[in-house]
Amino acid sequence: MSLIELVIATGLLAVLLGLAVPGYQRQALRAQRAAIIERLIEAAHCQERIRSRTFHFDTTRCLPANIGRQYRIRFEPENTVAATAFNVIAEPRGRQRADPCGSLSLHSTGNRSISGPDELRRRCWAGR
Repeated sequence: MSLIELVIATGLLAVLLGLAVPGYQRQALRAQRAAIIERLIEAAHCQERIRSRTFHFDTTRCLPANIGRQYRIRFEPENTVAATAFNVIAEPRGRQRADPCGSLSLHSTGNRSISGPDELRRRCWAGR
């Protein structure tokens, strides 16, 4: 292989990587977001099960374990045994902060919101 062929092959590889890496990073952000949405819904279902037995929400319980380092999940109001409503919020951390959706929030009424631009809300919650 000549030096010119090697330079051409290296240049093509650089172009391909330049196209592939951003797409991979976007897909990784979407995959992490989809996983955390599943955890938010699980936490809300757990709260509904508690409410069906006790007639109130208990935000001291139902926080999912093993969510990784990409998000922090919390309830509002925090540590309340007899809450009448709740928000379960996932705040991005680390590399996930680059996600344009920002924080994801699920209210006890079923309303879904994001801290990013409102026009992205439906797309963010659909996992796209």
